[in-house]
Amino acid sequence: MKVRVLPLILAGVGLTLGISLWLWRSHTERRDERELDQGLSEIGQGQRRERSGRARANDSENSGLGRRTASAHEEIARELVFTPPPGGDPGELDAQESVEAFTEVMDELEQAADDDRKLDREESAEYYNRANGSFKAMSAWIDGNDPRQRGLLEKAHKQMLDLLRRLDIRPPAPKIDEFVSARDR
Repeated sequence: MKVRVLPLILAGVGLTLGISLWLWRSHTERRDERELDQGLSEIGQGQRRERSGRARANDSENSGLGRRTASAHEEIARELVFTPPPGGDPGELDAQESVEAFTEVMDELEQAADDDRKLDREESAEYYNRANGSFKAMSAWIDGNDPRQRGLLEKAHKQMLDLLRRLDIRPPAPKIDEFVSARDR
C-alpha cells in the first residue's frame, strides 16, 4: 500500500491555515468587542460630566447677563435654545444608563447565541424591542460630529444586527386586534 505524501501535506497545510484564520478572527472579534465596550463606557461617563459642566456654565453665564453685549446675548440665547435643560426627563435614560442597558441586552443575546437557544415568538419580539430601544436611547447621547463616537455607534449597530441575524430575530409583527376594512371605518 502506497501512501501519497503530497495530499497529506496539502491537507495539513489547509488545516493549519483554517485553524490560524479561525484563531485570528476570534482574536480580532474579541479585540473589537473590548474596544467597543471601552468606548461606550467612556461615552457614558463623558456625557454625564459634560451635562453637569454645561449646567454650571449656564449658571455662571446667567449671573453676568447685564454686562454682556447684544451679540453675546444672542449667542447665549442660541445656546440655551439648543441645549437640553439640566433636569431632563425623568423617564429618559441618561448616557450611562443607556449604555448599560445596551450592553446588558447584547450580553443576553450573546449568551443565547452561544447556547444555540431557539427563541419563541414572544421572546424574539422582546429581545428585538429591547435591543433597538436601548440602541436608540444610546444613540441619542452620541455626538454625531465626533468621528470616534460615530464609529463606536456604527460598531455597536453592526454587533447588534449580527446577533439578531444569528438568532434569527426579526421585527415583530404589529399587533392588530382585528381587521377593519375601509368600508367599515
